[in-house]
Amino acid sequence: MQLRFTLLCATLLLFLSACEPSSVPADDPDRPDPTAATIDLELGAMDGDDPYLFGRLGGVTASAEGRIFIADIQADVVRAYDANGQYLFDVATAGEGPGEVDNPCCLAIGPEGHLWVRDDQNRRYSQYDVTDDGASQVASVQMGHQMFGLQAPTTFDADGNVIDVGTQTGDSGRSSTPARFHQRPDGETVRTVSIPQPPSERLSVYEAEIRGGVARYPLPGGVQAFDAHAPNGDFAFAVSDRYEVVWADAAGDTLHVLSRTPAPIERSEEDEERIRETIEVLTERFDASPRELEQLLPDQKPPLESIFFDDQSRLWAQRAVPEDAPNEADIYDRTGTLVQVVQWPNDVMLTRGHITEDAIYGFRYSQAIGVPQVVRLRY
Repeated sequence: MQLRFTLLCATLLLFLSACEPSSVPADDPDRPDPTAATIDLELGAMDGDDPYLFGRLGGVTASAEGRIFIADIQADVVRAYDANGQYLFDVATAGEGPGEVDNPCCLAIGPEGHLWVRDDQNRRYSQYDVTDDGASQVASVQMGHQMFGLQAPTTFDADGNVIDVGTQTGDSGRSSTPARFHQRPDGETVRTVSIPQPPSERLSVYEAEIRGGVARYPLPGGVQAFDAHAPNGDFAFAVSDRYEVVWADAAGDTLHVLSRTPAPIERSEEDEERIRETIEVLTERFDASPRELEQLLPDQKPPLESIFFDDQSRLWAQRAVPEDAPNEADIYDRTGTLVQVVQWPNDVMLTRGHITEDAIYGFRYSQAIGVPQVVRLRY
């Protein structure tokens, strides 16, 4: 009953501004000055050896010793590099057999120090023992759902169960509500916790009828729903049109509601151009009404860009920033206290990256050389 109440209360607060769980006061005058994160390592090249020619990057993590692991979805490979970015060996390559991967993403170092990979198309999580000379699979856990193509951090609960993020099957037999499935090593689901979702009319998503169902197209610069998953089993969810993040523990009980009131940010000319291009495509393809599409968009940038956790299970709330300004995130510890503000280059994405106490591993598309890269930053 407690689980159901706290989730309901948090959901109402997030979507209707009801209930009053513990929250962080808005407009904190003691917000720390930003700390700048600077790049000290770049991996990815236009020409050269295969281990440095990245396709579609699906995940990056690092061990306590600084060894770097990178998943490339396009090449169906997971590779290991030393702390200086030198290629060491392949952890896993394409296939369906033990230790092989198909659409790998979402890397994590597990409670026992093993490397875990979300092996999406093979419907499993694979666990690898990594030594100085190579890697070997030691176990795998089957997913508890049938949602393909989803990328979500690989995390664990206090009992060492892997938390598999997917969708629950509704009464109609179709996948519907996003949920977290706590999976034992034998694949048995020991707990399922729903991830609350806002009503569809709250989001900037155009729904078009297609053969066999409905296609959903998020509009650039629009309102979207976020969820984030911490290494200790906590999770968080938010809707980007408000700086209001609900932080829950592994069982789904609300810990905090983090709420602030940032200054409004106007959309840039580049934002407006992306919106115009998308509206033109949807209008041509589905005979959509441009006016109806424009009404789905807020007048300004939504205040939240994303939310995610670092390896200390601190929550990062990434704010909207003006065009060409550095990215910026407020960092909260598990008490709900704002402990740090970090800025990093605006072309680096962290939502599928890895963050330690002093290092950030993220992705960017290098305009200079025209390829995706993995970068490490220090802060």
